[in-house]
Amino acid sequence: MHRASISITAIALAKNRVYFYVQPPLNAATGDNSVMTTKTKIISLFVLIALSCSWTRVIAQESRVEMQAGRCSAIFFMLNETHKENPTWQPIFQEFIGVFENLYVNEKKERTGSGTVDEGTQRRNAVLQEFKDTYTSRVATLKEEVVLCGAWAEGYRIQGRDYVYVPIIPKLIPAAIRTTYEAFAESGWKKWMSP
Repeated sequence: MHRASISITAIALAKNRVYFYVQPPLNAATGDNSVMTTKTKIISLFVLIALSCSWTRVIAQESRVEMQAGRCSAIFFMLNETHKENPTWQPIFQEFIGVFENLYVNEKKERTGSGTVDEGTQRRNAVLQEFKDTYTSRVATLKEEVVLCGAWAEGYRIQGRDYVYVPIIPKLIPAAIRTTYEAFAESGWKKWMSP
């Protein structure tokens, strides 16, 4: 008895879109693949449904910008709360809580079709709880995350008061920015984690 096999190829052609190409099995006697049996059609349909469901879960994950914006909103919330005595920087920290929360919501809307300020606040609160739960095992990582968010915020600040574009998440961070935000991270995390 000959078992038919189906060849399926998934091709990612565009952002958040995956197209499947189903190659029907060859007829063993004639070498023809133009005729599919009912059984093969049903199997093909179920395989396509299963694949599309698994790809939907992958696509449904947060984008890098969305994820980092949620984390930076939480970072600036922590900096704002722990540096209230700094009249120069505290308003900047306050501003970037909202900038990154709005970016998170906009990215989520683009990905899912909906996103609210409440969801941005919930995401920020979840990240803040994660920071509290994992701080002792990730001190250096969280310090570096403050530096990354600070450098990203500086990409906005160089545009002036009206932001024209979303700057890219920085990969290289200038020494002056690193020094400034490392100092904020060290003092901020100590205050944030103290009872």
